[in-house]
Amino acid sequence: MTVQRRTQAELIWAMNEWLKTTSLSTFQRSLISDLKACAERGADEFYDRAVEFFEFFEGHMINAIFRARREGVGRSWPANAEAS
Repeated sequence: MTVQRRTQAELIWAMNEWLKTTSLSTFQRSLISDLKACAERGADEFYDRAVEFFEFFEGHMINAIFRARREGVGRSWPANAEAS
């Protein structure tokens, strides 16, 4: 599976949306917050940290973003990020 790399801004936004729209366990919330901090330092650092979890997180990020859209949360996911 080839995963399209997201921009730093997209990653940060996705982590924020995921934290807002998804019920998370304490462990998941901690992990997402850690990944968000990595994304804030740079997209490469995010991908280095997330590599072992990425297939799981990619699907959940996209699901959270679509749920956020349905719930009318803020801006829409950047158009170039939807193409895989």
